[in-house]
Amino acid sequence: MLVILNFRPELIRHRGSVILRIDVLSILPEIEHNCRPGLWLGTSPSRMPWATLKHLDFSVNLFAGKFISPAARKKPVSLKGYLILGSSQASVNNIFERKNSSLKVSIGTEIVLGLKKLRADTLPTTAYLMMGERCSGSCLFCPQAGTSSSDRSLLSRVTWNKVNTDVWPLIERAFTQGKIFRACIQVVNHPGILDTLAREVSRARSLTRVPLCISGAVNSLRDAERLFQAGADRITIALDAASPQIYKRVKGPDFTKRLRLLEECVAKFPGRFGTHLIAGLGETEEEMLDTIQYMQDMGIAVGLFAFTPVKGSGMEEWPRPAVESYRRIQTAHYLIRMGICRKEDMVFRRGELSKLPLPNEKIKDILADGSAFLTSGCPGCNRPYYNESPSSTMFNYPRKLTGEEVKEAVRLTGIIS
Repeated sequence: MLVILNFRPELIRHRGSVILRIDVLSILPEIEHNCRPGLWLGTSPSRMPWATLKHLDFSVNLFAGKFISPAARKKPVSLKGYLILGSSQASVNNIFERKNSSLKVSIGTEIVLGLKKLRADTLPTTAYLMMGERCSGSCLFCPQAGTSSSDRSLLSRVTWNKVNTDVWPLIERAFTQGKIFRACIQVVNHPGILDTLAREVSRARSLTRVPLCISGAVNSLRDAERLFQAGADRITIALDAASPQIYKRVKGPDFTKRLRLLEECVAKFPGRFGTHLIAGLGETEEEMLDTIQYMQDMGIAVGLFAFTPVKGSGMEEWPRPAVESYRRIQTAHYLIRMGICRKEDMVFRRGELSKLPLPNEKIKDILADGSAFLTSGCPGCNRPYYNESPSSTMFNYPRKLTGEEVKEAVRLTGIIS
């Protein structure tokens, strides 16, 4: 079988074997001359450039992310991926399942569940969990992408920690106490992760009554059916980008395929799907609202995000969206979501929203409670500081706005006088 070293992790197949391209962080001195990015190292362990490879204890060292030659036990090669010498998809699934079975918990959720004692001015109303690490995808904006060098404890700007306890009984208690309204598992995609996820969902359903949302891991209608059968209440299939052109640049060429998957799933399970859209990836306001209107027409809830640059990601130097633009998108999104008006009734100038089809005073009355500027998405989801720090500009408010905050948000739209 074949092994490749490369700086872009991805699963590949070769003559019936399943293998992975891996990143090399450091090289043992005695084999350094043989290890170069993209170098083909041979077709079987016995024919590798270093003879000691076939003697390595993979059962122990592989899962630790390291392998050690007998000649250099104190100088391991550290990998950002896995060296896979399996000959079937099952062996690959087994390796990834061991790595990704444990759940991580957002720091805000830790506070709500009593696992961490910290002060926070706004706490999450959903228990946020993450399964997996180091995604097989390569979204340029994401710190979990296989091509990212970001801190692996991050998803967006939120820190996720492993905990040494079963969180589901704690989530059930918080749900009973009215502290949270749902739980959401953010899934970092990997081969075999769906099997692990389905078992975790089934186990969660046996321990808690909390509504459970899954974000990620669904690549077919059959995947969605499996998760619903296991006990999930809602599923989010993220588009992230609002147009095919932006999607291709930041995620890959499969925008239409992803959109068709959403259409197929919501036709079978109406009212149980959501998607994520990120403003500020390079789309126009008109493109964003076109996609929002289409999602609304299909009955798909939109979780709207403002792009957040994260150090080490492929877009760490990309600028944040202008808050004025984001307030216009939020306002239009709210009017569309509430069925007050449609995108086609709005006026745009060079892609920017310039006029709404209602009198200004009527719009002010509609926006007066501030709901348009709250975090959007699944019911009960407030995602505190997912897009921003408490001291910076608030893109999505995780709590009720004050009167002055509402006035300022409306003013920033620039189209409501």
